Amino acid sequence: MVYVTQHGRPVVVLVDYDRYETLIAQLEDLSDLASFQASEAEPTRPYEEFLAELGSSRQDTSPASSESVNEGNET
Repeated sequence: MVYVTQHGRPVVVLVDYDRYETLIAQLEDLSDLASFQASEAEPTRPYEEFLAELGSSRQDTSPASSESVNEGNET
């Protein structure tokens, strides 16, 4: 590593590219771990309940039938 200073204080650090990539990967891992730990405090519910809710919300937003979507486009 090379430190560039200005008035005796570090302002820039030059790092080997491989070391930089390793540091970035470690930071991403730590960020993922922090997100995971924060999510552990959130409420949970059974997966089947989630799927049932997802299925019902998709039915609520879908068109009534494919014929009504294509209505008026017949030749």
